[in-house]
Parts: sequence; structure tokens; C-alpha cells
Amino acid sequence: MVDRAGDRTWSLICILGAHHAVAQIDRSTLKTASYGWRPFIYEEVSGGTKSINGLDTRLANLAFSNIGYDVLYEGETSWNKLLDDLKKGKKDIVISALKRPDREAFGYYSEEFRRSVNVLFVPRGASENYSLKNVDDIMKMFQKQSFRLGVVDGYSYGQKELDAYIKSSENEDKIVKADTDTELFNLLARKQIDGFLIDQIVGADISYKQQFQDIAEEYPLRISELPYYILFSKKSKQVTPELVQQFNASIAKLKDNGQYNKLVQQYLFPVLLGFTTGQKWYFFVELTGVVSFAVSGLVMANREGYDLFGALVLAALPGVGGGVLRDMIAGRATLGLMKAPTYMMAVIITVLVGYTLIQLVGFWNDRIRKEPFKFQASVSSLSEKTFGAVIELLDTLGLSTLSIIGVIVALETQSSPLWLWGPVFAAITSAGGGIIRDMVRADPNNPSLKGSFYPIIAIIWGFIFSMFIIWYSSQLNYYPDEIFKAVMVIIAGSFVTRVIAIFLSLKMPLFAYQPSQSRKDQARFKLPAYETGEAGGEVGE
Repeated sequence: MVDRAGDRTWSLICILGAHHAVAQIDRSTLKTASYGWRPFIYEEVSGGTKSINGLDTRLANLAFSNIGYDVLYEGETSWNKLLDDLKKGKKDIVISALKRPDREAFGYYSEEFRRSVNVLFVPRGASENYSLKNVDDIMKMFQKQSFRLGVVDGYSYGQKELDAYIKSSENEDKIVKADTDTELFNLLARKQIDGFLIDQIVGADISYKQQFQDIAEEYPLRISELPYYILFSKKSKQVTPELVQQFNASIAKLKDNGQYNKLVQQYLFPVLLGFTTGQKWYFFVELTGVVSFAVSGLVMANREGYDLFGALVLAALPGVGGGVLRDMIAGRATLGLMKAPTYMMAVIITVLVGYTLIQLVGFWNDRIRKEPFKFQASVSSLSEKTFGAVIELLDTLGLSTLSIIGVIVALETQSSPLWLWGPVFAAITSAGGGIIRDMVRADPNNPSLKGSFYPIIAIIWGFIFSMFIIWYSSQLNYYPDEIFKAVMVIIAGSFVTRVIAIFLSLKMPLFAYQPSQSRKDQARFKLPAYETGEAGGEVGE
């Protein structure tokens, strides 16, 4: 009986193993390669391990996986080499290809799965030297001004005249070819070209992440708006017209069930938003808000008798404490504060300078000045009111910018749903540090939790911004300039709402609020007397 049981067990293992092997064999593999086109397809190294990432990569992987195919990325190569391998059947697919007549001879095209825009980048400040309204104006400029144009070798830029101009042997001395888009930025930095053509989002990504914003700028003209496809090799044994149709159906399903939108939010919107928030003006506004938080904490530390370290704590928490708390909740691998120490340095400098000035003023009042100035009290009162108004104004700028950062972090950490975590992180980033500061001070009347309209403004505008992103991610085209406009609307809306709340003294209704009671008694709840006639008791003390 034991032997028979053992035989049955072994037979079952063999059957399961054979079934697993068949399942592995049934999944076919499609070969391709990366060509360094961030954020759509690129190679990255994490923990010593190389992997292929990007929006188009993830979309292709998911769509092919749903129909029983795995995608094998055989390293990173140039665009021309990848196309040549596809022609010969060495590669099965090319991800993110434009439709051109010469390519239809050796490949099948999928249906359009994404759109993109090509633009012209020029040296920073050079845009004002040109007056270009369309592609014809650009072509005339290229021809008349001996414009040295940078392009990626083998790329099509979606305009017949432009592509013909680049290929023409007559223009060889004016066309500078590079293997990657990043190389184009370096050529512009070395003044070896006068400008270059590039995908708008790719340009925004490189400019923001590799700190080229002081070197290059996008000329405000969309040269071409292009649909992108998956290109299948006709010489590949794995590829059939039926496979192309299955892929098209799989991509359509991803768009219908929302997975397409989530990937767009994950890969493209941090780039688009980062391009805007990485501008110097945004950094200045955000830094101004952080410094205003620090000044308010410093004034509080002086009034309540804290030492220098205590002043540093009270000054730092409102400006950077909310971001730290947000990153811990979101599970960010590296805290944003560690990536951008400038804000903490600004807080430290503000505290040291402020502490020194306060000490000098105190010494002057106590030791040097013997008699008070005339009208000292009224002047002091007026100065304090003016100072408070200025701090409120600067603090409002901080609220506007930090709220946007909170939504960006929700995107980067894939916190879902965005309509929930975007507003939550906006409120934590802008108001969380102030709440922690008042908890450290053991303030029983924590204003952010007892009537202040401040965190609600962050929630409202964070929600509006999150809903805009959710809607915009369902489109085929994504433009940095439209994201910039949306950011400006959110900043302006937050700022105006905060000013109105201050001017009208708007407050959130308190729990069990009773106008006739004093602030001290508002925490009590009067229970009505029961039928026994006993007096109502009091709880909540």
C-alpha cells in the first residue's frame, strides 16, 4: 500500500511538472532592445542589476503578456542598429516607431497606441531672436541662416520637408548627427550646434533630470504631432498578422480598464510636473514659503523662551516636517529632504541670522537705550501687524507650492487612488509640519486642528489638481505647457482662497461648537437630564 501511494504521488508530481513545462513552452518570446529614449524606453541599473524601464516598455510588456508573449530586451543599442536587426529578422519588434513608407516593406504596424510632439530646443535666451510661426518658417531659417541642426541619427521627425532636408547631401555641413538625445544637449552646451529637434517630453525629462535648464530652452512651437506604433518584423518566425491584431485588442483593453492611464500617470506626469517645478521661479517661490515658515517658528520660539536648538526645531518643522512625514507614509526610498538639502540649509541660516538679530535688539533695548522712543507702543504694534501680514502672505505662497509637491509625490509613489492620496499628501506636505510643531509645543489649541482653514485649502486644490491629472492622462497627447498652465491655476487658486479666508476670517466649524460658550468650555458636552430629574452630567474633560 505504501509503494502504491508513493507511485501515485510520483505520478502526480510528474503530471504537474509536465503541465508546468507545457505552460512554459506555450509562452513565446519576442526579442527587441532598448535605445535610450527616456521616459518611454530606457535601461537603468538598480542594486547592480540592469533592467529595461519606461512607459512604452511597460505598456508593451503588459499588452503582450495578456496574450501569452514575453518580451526579451537584449541590451541597449542605437536606433539605426535596432531597425537594421528588425529588417533581418534578428529582432521581432521595435517599440515606439513612426509610420514611414520605407518601413512598411519590412514590418507590420500596430494601431496607434500613443502620440507625441516634436519641438526645437535652442540655447537659453535665444528664443527671442526668432519669430517662427510654422514649419515653413523653420525651414527658411535653417536654409538662410546656416543653422547647425542637431538630430538623432535615423530618427524621423514627422515632416516630409524636414526629413528630406536632414537627408539631403547638400545640407551635410549643417546637420550634426548624434546617437542619443542626451548627446544633443551636450553638443548644444559645447556650442557645436545652434539647436536640435527632440520629442517634447524626452526634452523635458533630460532638461529637468540632468540640469540642462540653464543651457537649453524649448522654442514655443510644436513642429509635428505624431502617432507612435509597435513595428513587427515580417521576417520573424514569431510574428504573424494575427499577432498584430491580438496586440491591438490587448492595448485597447488596457485603455478601457484604466491600466493605460495609471502607467501614464506613473511615468509621464512626474516628468511633466518636474519640468515645471524644476524652474528657478518655482524654486524661489517654494523657498520663500519655507523661509516664512522658519521665521514664524523663530518668532514663536522667542516669545515662548526656547533656546537656539528649540528655535531650530520650531522653525524647521513647518517647512520640512510635513514633507518628511509625507515621504514616510508614502514609503519613499529616499526622503525628499535628503535629496534637496537647500531647504534645510535655508532654515538653519534663517534661524542663525534671526537669533543673532533678536539677541542684538534685546541687548540694545536693555543695556544701550535708556529711554523709550516717543509713540513706541503704537509703532511697535503697527510693526507687529505689518510683520504678521507679510508672514501670512509668504506663508500662503508656501501653501500653494507645497500642495503641488504633495500631489507629485502621490504620483511618483503610485499611491492609488490619486483622487484620495493626492489631496491627503497635499495637506500633509503643507500643514503637517505645523501640526507637529504645535504638538511639540504642547499647544492645546493647535490651530490647524481647531478651526484653521489652512489644511482644507490644500485638500480642496490638491483634489482639483488630482482630478485634472486623472482626466488629462486619458488623452493621447501630453504637453508641458498645458501642465504649466494647470500648475499656475492651482497656485493662483490656493493663494486667492487663502487670502479670502484671512480677509473674511473664515474658520472651520468646531466639533459641538456652541457660540455662547467660552473657548475653554467648548470641549465639554452637556448631557440632558433623564426622567429621574437628575442634572445632566459632563464628560470629555
